[in-house]
Amino acid sequence: MEAGDLELVLAWRSNPKIYRHFRRQDGPLNWESHRSWYESRSVDRHDFIIQYEGRRVGVVSITATEEISIYLGDFSAHGNGVATAALEWICERFENRAPLFAEIHEDNSPSRRLFEGCGFRQRGRDGEWIKYSYEP
Repeated sequence: MEAGDLELVLAWRSNPKIYRHFRRQDGPLNWESHRSWYESRSVDRHDFIIQYEGRRVGVVSITATEEISIYLGDFSAHGNGVATAALEWICERFENRAPLFAEIHEDNSPSRRLFEGCGFRQRGRDGEWIKYSYEP
């Protein structure tokens, strides 16, 4: 992700159909806090724009604590294997940092199927959030 992607990412992350699945966001973002977040990210955090058919369609990330997250902001990319390919790519790229982790809301069945299909296993719960881990 580069600074030029921030407006598009802000639009995606301000869509309630997307942020309803985020643990630490419960409403639309504002520009200043979004830009501030981007500029203050840890050097051990990596955010990548997912491209499909020449378009930017989503984001896949890994934090300094090895937590993986992914979302497709462009709904026309859903159902084409894009999220699976992106999740497999980031797991391969950062397998040296394994175990990798994810937290997925219990109501987010598509994400749960995605992560489980890519080898993540349930390791516990924190309220409504299911904790997953991945070790290649």
